[in-house]
Amino acid sequence: MKNKTLLTLSIITFVILIILLFFFLYEEQPIGGQRDAYGCLSPAGYTYNETLDVCVREWELNQIDREVIKLILPSTKEYGLTIINVSKDTSCLGCFRIKLDVLGDPRTIGIYSWNLINTTLSPTACLEKGGRNLNVVAGDSCFKNETNIAKVIGFISPNICCIPNTYCGEDRGDYCIQVWEPVCGFGDFGSKTFSNSCVACQNISVEYHVPGECPL
Repeated sequence: MKNKTLLTLSIITFVILIILLFFFLYEEQPIGGQRDAYGCLSPAGYTYNETLDVCVREWELNQIDREVIKLILPSTKEYGLTIINVSKDTSCLGCFRIKLDVLGDPRTIGIYSWNLINTTLSPTACLEKGGRNLNVVAGDSCFKNETNIAKVIGFISPNICCIPNTYCGEDRGDYCIQVWEPVCGFGDFGSKTFSNSCVACQNISVEYHVPGECPL
């Protein structure tokens, strides 16, 4: 009886040691596998890009993403710097968010660049929409109750078109006429194009809107 008890205890102890060893090895192994000479997690698909000087998954990046990443290079040269994701910040024209990771330390950087604005208007078109042309060479930006909807061409220095926001208010109506007079609605979700201002304000998530479709 005594021998059986000792055998049972030995087996239980052995199993516990195996489990502890497994968890120890699991915690020591970095997510995605071991890093290469540049600190990139190769088994997870990340490789070192010499031009960008960061670890990336090449197939996940388009040309715009690469241009956005170049904007952070002067201030973010670190071993193992990895680009996780580049996304457009729909609350701001020309704004992007970059999710980074540096040896397991996650970070998020917000980027704005006038050169990344694809939507353009002439000075006259901006005024016809009820906006104003703003020279941003000195770092000026639209007022809090305005939205930047486009880059204004035709000037020597950079200009943007600032449109006053139209706020929905509490009375959002029950019915809307189905007419195509597109507006860009803004809220916690970012921005979205609606067929007209009535339809936009029927969406409880929309805080305000500006004329025209949302910029790409």
